[in-house]
Amino acid sequence: MNMTTKTLGNFTALAVPEKAIMKAAQQLIHAHIASLKLDFFPAVKIKLPSVQTALVAADKVLREKLSTLTAQLNNDQLKAVEAMRKEIDANPALSPENRQKAVAMLDAQRAQFQSALTHAVSSSANEIAQRCDDLKQINIKLDGTTIKDTLQRQLDSLNRQHATLETSMASLSEDRRLLDAAIATLEKYNLADQFKDMLPTADELALINMPSPELALVQAGIARLEKILGQVSNALNYIDLINERDALRHRYNALLAQSRGINKESKGIARDLAELQGLESVNQNKIAWINEAAKVYEALYGFLDACRAPDATPGDFGGYLAELNAYIQRVHEIRRPL
Repeated sequence: MNMTTKTLGNFTALAVPEKAIMKAAQQLIHAHIASLKLDFFPAVKIKLPSVQTALVAADKVLREKLSTLTAQLNNDQLKAVEAMRKEIDANPALSPENRQKAVAMLDAQRAQFQSALTHAVSSSANEIAQRCDDLKQINIKLDGTTIKDTLQRQLDSLNRQHATLETSMASLSEDRRLLDAAIATLEKYNLADQFKDMLPTADELALINMPSPELALVQAGIARLEKILGQVSNALNYIDLINERDALRHRYNALLAQSRGINKESKGIARDLAELQGLESVNQNKIAWINEAAKVYEALYGFLDACRAPDATPGDFGGYLAELNAYIQRVHEIRRPL
């Protein structure tokens, strides 16, 4: 920002760092880094402690420099110089020569104070900017979206496989339920031996004395066995019913084991994706913190630019100083609770 006497009033309107943003960013960064494992991404994992160290260092420098500037700005030296200048101007007893010497001495004191303060502001701005840049240079941003996209594709594929297995398992479970019900009913009425060589036809079943609901269970079980094996009941026997029921159980258990394996793998990939999201959050909050801190050193550089402007006059410095003092007070009030 290039300030002159014409833009003097704009300095107090400079952006002040948002306390809530900086505090939340710090908390989220430390919380995420504490929880992230990133075993699948060691190249970035190794950088996370450096992010924390750089963040702590940048925050410490920001607080220290604000405190230092606050102390220097509260120095009444310049006010005393200005007061003495007014006294000199108002003193009719001073000879022109003595007045000139006194003014020259005060101008030297003012210049010394201005030089010391601008040096302190410049040093503070540079150090805050350097610490922010140190934090910024630690690159934890994912290069492209290759890893995330690859993991997401793997997860989507596993989810499709799991859905297909669930459908197959549901079908096998229904088949087994029907065969189990038919077997249990035949055994209940001691009909297993009767049909050990050949299962009954629909007409033969109609002649069996059993309640309609149970008869329906036997009919449904035999019909399902016929469908599974592609044969009619007079080519099948009770042992076929038992064997197919057991085969269905084995197939179901095999699919169940496969489903559990896929589910375990899916959870692992989902955790990795969640960790990548956490990493993205660390990077986003790192940028957010830097952007807020940058408002301070940009304001300090703005003050220096105004003081060094070609058209700046010695009288402008007091106005710039008052604005800088007001700005630093606003910033320091926000920084103090953090």
